[in-house]
Amino acid sequence: MNEESYKEKLSGFYRDLMPKVQYFEHFKKIADREIASNFNCFNFIQPNELKLSSIIADLLNPDGTHGQKDLFLRLFFDLLPESVAEICRQIPACNWQVDIEFSTHKGRRIDLLIQANGPSKFVIAIENKPWAIEQENQLKDYAEFIDKLCKDRNILIYLAGRDEEPKSLDEHLRNALKEQGRFELLNFNPHLINWLQACRQQCQADKVRWFLKDFSEYICKEI
Repeated sequence: MNEESYKEKLSGFYRDLMPKVQYFEHFKKIADREIASNFNCFNFIQPNELKLSSIIADLLNPDGTHGQKDLFLRLFFDLLPESVAEICRQIPACNWQVDIEFSTHKGRRIDLLIQANGPSKFVIAIENKPWAIEQENQLKDYAEFIDKLCKDRNILIYLAGRDEEPKSLDEHLRNALKEQGRFELLNFNPHLINWLQACRQQCQADKVRWFLKDFSEYICKEI
């Protein structure tokens, strides 16, 4: 095929395509009166790391504004090592407490700390790193701190924007914690998105379901 024929075929392709594109855009404008397909509340918020932690914390909180009690927390347990998840599932919802920016003995702040109080005490620490990297020895200090809070009944979660191991936890300690079920690397995509989708499927509140959908789309686009 010579260049002239190629240009003619390409021109014909776009000429045939344009009416279909125009029809799609026309239909989309009509449909958007009811479904607003481009609308996403996160387009206006543009949350930072702290705001993301606050959103996740509220979803994980059995007393959160979502009104779904411990449903989202129970679904989150499915992301943990099975041995840890099984322990957490046995703990009553009323025993769980969720905090953000929890201060440690070394003056650091853990993004999210989920504690089960009472006789079945357990601690889940989540370091939320969608974009930034950790400070020196940050996760090492967190691992030591939560083990002092609850000896051997704890897990440190590194929630990362990309699938890469943390720099502030040396390989030897990281592997040791993994073997004990006390460290887990999770990514916003796919792990957190899968959790949000599971939450949306079982959530009974329409308003919250739409929020979960918007949150998932924001993560796919921005993180």
